[in-house]
Amino acid sequence: MDKDQINRFDPDELLQEGKDVVESLANMLLRSTRETDAGHSKVDNPEVVLITKRTKQIAHDFNNLLNVVAGNLELLTASMILAPNQTKRVEDCLTAIERGVVLVQQLATIADEPEPSEKPDNANNISGRMDQSEIQKKELDPASIKLLVVEDDPELRKVAVTMLTRLGYDIVEVADGTIALRLLEKSDSLDLLFTDVVLPHGISGIDVAEATRKKFPQLKVIFTSGYVGDEKFETDLLDNRVEFLSKPYRQIELAQCLHRLLAN
Repeated sequence: MDKDQINRFDPDELLQEGKDVVESLANMLLRSTRETDAGHSKVDNPEVVLITKRTKQIAHDFNNLLNVVAGNLELLTASMILAPNQTKRVEDCLTAIERGVVLVQQLATIADEPEPSEKPDNANNISGRMDQSEIQKKELDPASIKLLVVEDDPELRKVAVTMLTRLGYDIVEVADGTIALRLLEKSDSLDLLFTDVVLPHGISGIDVAEATRKKFPQLKVIFTSGYVGDEKFETDLLDNRVEFLSKPYRQIELAQCLHRLLAN
């Protein structure tokens, strides 16, 4: 995305698509629920179960999409000098992304799931913070840190790796938990794991973290997710060497998580 594309980008287009999805799923779920026989739970209705499953997946994928858009906008603006009107457009886009996060929460509600309780106290307010240089240049020594990134969304993984590379970290990246565990068997050292909670092929980010911590007891972990869904966020790893970063995240939030972990 170049300067001309920033000028032409309409953030409301993305949000309108999200609203259409929410309204469509809400109507389908309401209709299916009304058709459920009295005395039966919603889980007995195959159509409701199917819609709920698809809703969870859409919520997860839509949040990843928001993170890709926000992350690339941030990386782009960090490497360009923008005119005031262009900066305003970027801020409008980031505000629209915040509205998109609300839509994801609505999807979670439609799927009859509680709002995620794993969201940290420093929940990401992603608009209005264009100056990040001070926090990113804290006195850290990332060059000596070996960091594994586990993220199945290729575009989002690219954003995360670019952010971490700009922060100076030595990165190894994989697309799922199976590859991560295979890599773990051959590794002789690992300092930090940055992983999505929800991963494909039946191995979650929690599974990867627990297996990795067994081999490397001092491992530090950043879990990330926009919507955990029916993944039970239960692990014995919840200590001062673990952080949770909500999607969509910005480089400043990622840098803060890393700073807290490395300070311990």
